[in-house]
Amino acid sequence: MALPRTTLEQWVVLQTVIEQGSFAQAATVLNRSQSSVSYALSGLQERLGLPLLEITGRKAALTEQGRALLAQAAPLISSFLQLEHRAAGLRGGVRTELSLVVDSVFPKNLLFRALKRFQQQFPDTQVHLTEILRGESPGQLNERSADL
Repeated sequence: MALPRTTLEQWVVLQTVIEQGSFAQAATVLNRSQSSVSYALSGLQERLGLPLLEITGRKAALTEQGRALLAQAAPLISSFLQLEHRAAGLRGGVRTELSLVVDSVFPKNLLFRALKRFQQQFPDTQVHLTEILRGESPGQLNERSADL
């Protein structure tokens, strides 16, 4: 398998330049020098063999090719940030899965509200929900393993 010729860092720099509108503002946001931002972008364009930016005065704008490629790179950048966020959560002890058993008569609006809040606080934890009926015997309940 061949390695990519471009780096995620170069795509993040390009995205930041477009979001900020200039190399100087991107450099400030990325905590870099303006020349390192310029170097990253020239390397990206050189490796792709395409002009991605048009500079007008102090403003940077995407070319048509740059717009198409950055649109495809944006979800990848987002996925890498989510991956790093998840790794930080795992490092901090956040679980990846949680199994929950709920009585079928438990109010659904309260359950969904609680699950929504949980998902907002722990977006990388999958919740496996099992609903039980009141008529289940203690033996049947014991067969269902759950965290909560």
